Amino acid sequence: MKNYIENLIKIIKVGTREEVKQAQKKVEEFFHNVYIESRDDGEWAFSAFLEELKTFEEIKDIEHQAWFINTLKWPIYAIGEENFERWSSFLLNCVRHPSGKIRQAAIRAIDNLIIFLRLDKSEKPDSKNEEFEEIVDDNRKRFGCFVLAVEKLTEEYNEKRFNRYKYINNLPVGVYKSLQSLLVDVLLKSEFFENIYKEFLEEINEDYNRPKITEESIIKERKEAEKQLENLVESTNSELSLQDVKDIIFNEKDRDGSMKRLIDNFNKGQEINEWDEILQIIVKAWNYWPHKRLNGLCPAEKVLEYQQREQ
Repeated sequence: MKNYIENLIKIIKVGTREEVKQAQKKVEEFFHNVYIESRDDGEWAFSAFLEELKTFEEIKDIEHQAWFINTLKWPIYAIGEENFERWSSFLLNCVRHPSGKIRQAAIRAIDNLIIFLRLDKSEKPDSKNEEFEEIVDDNRKRFGCFVLAVEKLTEEYNEKRFNRYKYINNLPVGVYKSLQSLLVDVLLKSEFFENIYKEFLEEINEDYNRPKITEESIIKERKEAEKQLENLVESTNSELSLQDVKDIIFNEKDRDGSMKRLIDNFNKGQEINEWDEILQIIVKAWNYWPHKRLNGLCPAEKVLEYQQREQ
């Protein structure tokens, strides 16, 4: 049964458009005809898609990569909740992909992932299920961590030129627009989801009021970033050394490309809450370590210059 799904995946990865279309149809039929009737067997078979996430970049072209992501609707329906961290980490990486096709496919897949995440305690099943409320609580935390990770990324990819745009649809095509669309149109698309996220932030006592930047705070944050990166390099068996990370940041010319290289290096399939912490470390290093194109200053020092001019 699993071999059947694996063979369909092979077609989706390398087949012609018509072959892929037929394979996708068969995956859908498998969901309705096999998974619905035999959940355990169906889940085991659909786990083949999870195993493919590790080699996604080896798929030969953008078209086939997008077709693969578009097929994830059915395995996500089947095994999405219990594997939320793996799906969400993979798909969030795809939302940062240079190709708009990949980004849009990933956003649709994330929408499916959230739809089948049990978040509402009022929908408790009639049959006794003592674990239901605990599952909902865990899912709400998962959801909150994921939204927080997306918000952090929107801050990272934001540029001053984007401030002139009032509506998301008017933003230039790119990663920032995709992240904003994911945030507004999928993750926080209703009051229900907004309230869940608000409660999550209250629980973790998240403080968005940033202290004013000073020369002393820059020195402190830079030292802290170096210590955190040093620990991260060691704990993840990073292929890049601490000095490599510093060099990438200092010599960056294409922010998206350099940032993606750092993110890909430290992405080891961590759970979403752990991945959020890693992203914060990377962003801190980026903001507080020198950049050649900024004449040896870091972004925080440029902000400090601006603050001093405004005084």
